[in-house]
Amino acid sequence: MKDKRYFISIIEEYWDGQVINHVGRVEVYVDDEEYAIEEIRFATNDTDSWYTFSEKWDYKRITETELKYIKKQITDRFMDV
Repeated sequence: MKDKRYFISIIEEYWDGQVINHVGRVEVYVDDEEYAIEEIRFATNDTDSWYTFSEKWDYKRITETELKYIKKQITDRFMDV
């Protein structure tokens, strides 16, 4: 069986007084939908690791297996708050 395909876009957010270096969401899309079907939140001060992670995955077509991996990585590594 073929994995379902997704497209992800990483959106960083900023507001005055922000104390966490990187805060935002990963928007998850499928071809059949106009809008994101899911948003995965992140908040981290680990700049080097976050840049490496986001450079690898931002604006990519991914499989369901890769999406599960990304969710776990964000939960385990990029949720400092």
